[in-house]
Amino acid sequence: GLLDYYRRHQLRGVETIEDDRYSRVFRLAETGTTGFFRIGPQGNKPELLLEMTISDTRQLLRAVQRVRHMFDLDSDPVLIANAFAQSKFLRSLQGKYPGARLARGFDPFETSIATILGQVISVRQTSRLMGQLVAQYGEEIPHAVLGEGIRIFPTPRTLAGSDLRALNITAQKRATVREFSSRVANGTIQLERPQNQEDFKEAVRAVKGIGTWSAEYMALRALGDTDAFPAADLILHRVLKAQPEVDPETVRPWRAYLATCLWNEYAHVPNQERTKR
Repeated sequence: GLLDYYRRHQLRGVETIEDDRYSRVFRLAETGTTGFFRIGPQGNKPELLLEMTISDTRQLLRAVQRVRHMFDLDSDPVLIANAFAQSKFLRSLQGKYPGARLARGFDPFETSIATILGQVISVRQTSRLMGQLVAQYGEEIPHAVLGEGIRIFPTPRTLAGSDLRALNITAQKRATVREFSSRVANGTIQLERPQNQEDFKEAVRAVKGIGTWSAEYMALRALGDTDAFPAADLILHRVLKAQPEVDPETVRPWRAYLATCLWNEYAHVPNQERTKR
């Protein structure tokens, strides 16, 4: 399920998904440390094998924690299953997607920009725009394994100071990306996980062009808020309208897992049946 998500949202040139293995180049914004990692199942064991090359081994623990967060390895499926035991519909969801995890971005800034660019357009279009951002504004670094030059996602300061005319987006969206990047660069918006999520969403909504849906989605995908629930999302809105007995409030603080299961349910429905629903 996680690989399906990363495959649909793949940032080409930075991320690679081959069979059941995910890999990417990275830079830790806090220290400037660069590296490369590959991760995938360890045989039939309930664990993942991580291989990493990093420019500063003192930052290894920080990078590993990012990967654990990305794949939601500290989740407790039993707690979530107990919360979903409230209704027949939620129990059926839990049965279809047992042990569902929250797919999060490795780099919270990268994920936040994808959220802004992805407003009102398809996932495929968003991935293409993200690739253009890397190609036009990303810094080139030597690949940690191959040694050849490779571009990584641009920094907040880079995007804050760019006109972004290389992207086929509206002037308002360019302004939103620049303002958000500027606020991250000057510390007005914090992207560290240990923080009050409501304060984060309020700070994000203060940026012109970012509404409630984007703020909730950033909290879920970028910071990993387990209780984030973008109720204005079209799919979630339709499901809740069709299933009035489902109250997201009853599964707090695990509403993000409810959103994930509902998105998974929609993704596996054939197009014809999806239209009918």
